[in-house]
Amino acid sequence: MSFLKKLGRKLGAGSPGHAPQMTVLCVGIDGAGTSTLIRAMAGTSHSPAAARQRKAGETAADADRSEQAYAKKIQAQHTVGVEEHAVFIDSHEIAAQFRTSSSTSPSAAAAPDGSVCARAFAAGLNLRVFNVAGSEGSRALWRTYYDSADGVMYIVDAADPDRFLEAKEELEKLLFRSDNIMGKAVASVKVPLLVLANKSDLQGAMSAEQLEVKLKTHLFPLDAVHVGSCSAAEQKDIRVNLMWLVEHMLRAAK
Repeated sequence: MSFLKKLGRKLGAGSPGHAPQMTVLCVGIDGAGTSTLIRAMAGTSHSPAAARQRKAGETAADADRSEQAYAKKIQAQHTVGVEEHAVFIDSHEIAAQFRTSSSTSPSAAAAPDGSVCARAFAAGLNLRVFNVAGSEGSRALWRTYYDSADGVMYIVDAADPDRFLEAKEELEKLLFRSDNIMGKAVASVKVPLLVLANKSDLQGAMSAEQLEVKLKTHLFPLDAVHVGSCSAAEQKDIRVNLMWLVEHMLRAAK
């Protein structure tokens, strides 16, 4: 286990309810809608300052200064092409997800043994989500965060068929040491992968099933891969797909 993973989980123990912490990398080529999706997932506003909650007893002036500092922090993150968001998953959601899995696969009924999973069932789970910019100049950063991630969300603009090939190639570069995934490809890090066909609300958007064929995810030598669809703009089907990722990260955790 990498140093960043160990550190992240140790820090998670001090969070409310002593919920463990896991790290998710959320990326996609520019225009895929990763920032909109993560903000919807985290329940924050598109305005960085509005994403911060006022503390009890804080005056309006204090809140204004804190919000300005918060906005500057977010702006600095944008400058280097990285955003960090916190998402909390309630223990009841986790239990419900495992029960849902058990209805289609009896062997999935019980949570796997392991301290991280047991703590998540008791106290919930803190997700530390990194959104790394998708511009050509920033994609080299993806691998840096991928190597320390517990799970990956890869976002594709399902309404932009002209860039499907580019999205496929960049995903392969992230996941594999070799560009050729047809034969004896070796995954750099085997963590659960969630691919989301975003912008499903737009006319002509490709379905999850169609995107799966385009990306050839069935050929990926990974233990857990899922392709789903969602609309970040309408905040539709984000949580249900996220819960698939949460479940499989917990199953893989030690």
